[in-house]
Amino acid sequence: MISKMLVDSYQTLTEISLWLLFLLAAIMGYSIGGMGSAGGGVLGAIISIIGAFIFAVLFVAPFMVIGDIRNRLKTIEEIAKSKQDS
Repeated sequence: MISKMLVDSYQTLTEISLWLLFLLAAIMGYSIGGMGSAGGGVLGAIISIIGAFIFAVLFVAPFMVIGDIRNRLKTIEEIAKSKQDS
Protein backbone atom coordinates (compact mmCIF):
# COMPACT_ATOMS: atom_id res chain seq x y z
CA MET A 1 0.00 0.00 0.00
CA ILE A 2 2.63 2.54 1.01
CA SER A 3 4.94 1.44 -1.79
CA LYS A 4 2.24 2.26 -4.36
CA MET A 5 1.72 5.64 -2.75
CA LEU A 6 5.45 6.37 -2.91
CA VAL A 7 5.66 5.38 -6.57
CA ASP A 8 2.57 7.40 -7.45
CA SER A 9 3.86 10.53 -5.72
CA TYR A 10 7.38 10.26 -7.18
CA GLN A 11 6.59 12.12 -10.39
CA THR A 12 4.89 14.97 -8.52
CA LEU A 13 7.80 15.32 -6.12
CA THR A 14 10.24 15.31 -9.02
CA GLU A 15 8.36 18.10 -10.76
CA ILE A 16 8.23 20.20 -7.60
CA SER A 17 11.95 19.69 -7.05
CA LEU A 18 12.66 20.77 -10.64
CA TRP A 19 10.77 24.04 -10.14
CA LEU A 20 12.71 24.62 -6.92
CA LEU A 21 15.97 23.88 -8.75
CA PHE A 22 15.19 26.52 -11.39
CA LEU A 23 14.10 29.04 -8.78
CA LEU A 24 17.21 28.54 -6.67
CA ALA A 25 19.43 28.66 -9.75
CA ALA A 26 17.89 31.99 -10.75
CA ILE A 27 18.33 33.43 -7.26
CA MET A 28 21.92 32.22 -6.95
CA GLY A 29 22.80 33.39 -10.46
CA TYR A 30 21.30 36.80 -9.82
CA SER A 31 23.10 37.24 -6.52
CA ILE A 32 26.47 36.01 -7.81
CA GLY A 33 26.21 37.79 -11.18
CA GLY A 34 25.08 41.05 -9.60
CA MET A 35 28.30 41.54 -7.65
CA GLY A 36 30.34 42.77 -10.61
CA SER A 37 28.18 45.09 -12.69
CA ALA A 38 24.73 46.65 -12.91
CA GLY A 39 23.32 44.28 -15.56
CA GLY A 40 25.26 41.23 -14.43
CA GLY A 41 22.56 40.00 -12.05
CA VAL A 42 20.01 39.33 -14.75
CA LEU A 43 22.62 37.81 -17.03
CA GLY A 44 23.85 35.58 -14.20
CA ALA A 45 20.29 34.45 -13.50
CA ILE A 46 19.71 33.57 -17.16
CA ILE A 47 22.99 31.67 -17.43
CA SER A 48 22.33 29.74 -14.23
CA ILE A 49 18.80 28.81 -15.33
CA ILE A 50 20.23 27.50 -18.61
CA GLY A 51 22.81 25.49 -16.66
CA ALA A 52 20.11 24.08 -14.36
CA PHE A 53 18.01 23.15 -17.39
CA ILE A 54 20.93 21.28 -18.98
CA PHE A 55 21.55 19.49 -15.67
CA ALA A 56 17.86 18.54 -15.44
CA VAL A 57 17.78 17.26 -19.03
CA LEU A 58 20.83 15.08 -18.46
CA PHE A 59 20.08 13.68 -15.01
CA VAL A 60 16.37 14.07 -14.19
CA ALA A 61 14.63 13.62 -17.55
CA PRO A 62 15.30 9.86 -17.75
CA PHE A 63 13.37 9.39 -14.51
CA MET A 64 10.51 11.46 -15.88
CA VAL A 65 10.47 9.29 -19.03
CA ILE A 66 10.29 6.17 -16.87
CA GLY A 67 7.34 7.68 -15.00
CA ASP A 68 5.60 8.47 -18.29
CA ILE A 69 6.13 4.92 -19.52
CA ARG A 70 4.68 3.63 -16.26
CA ASN A 71 1.56 5.80 -16.67
CA ARG A 72 1.07 4.66 -20.26
CA LEU A 73 1.40 1.00 -19.27
CA LYS A 74 -1.18 1.54 -16.55
CA THR A 75 -3.56 3.00 -19.14
CA ILE A 76 -3.00 0.07 -21.50
CA GLU A 77 -3.67 -2.39 -18.66
CA GLU A 78 -6.92 -0.60 -17.79
CA ILE A 79 -8.06 -0.70 -21.43
CA ALA A 80 -7.22 -4.38 -21.72
CA LYS A 81 -9.04 -5.16 -18.48
CA SER A 82 -12.15 -3.23 -19.55
CA LYS A 83 -12.22 -5.08 -22.89
CA GLN A 84 -11.77 -8.39 -21.08
CA ASP A 85 -14.66 -7.65 -18.70
CA SER A 86 -17.09 -6.72 -21.48
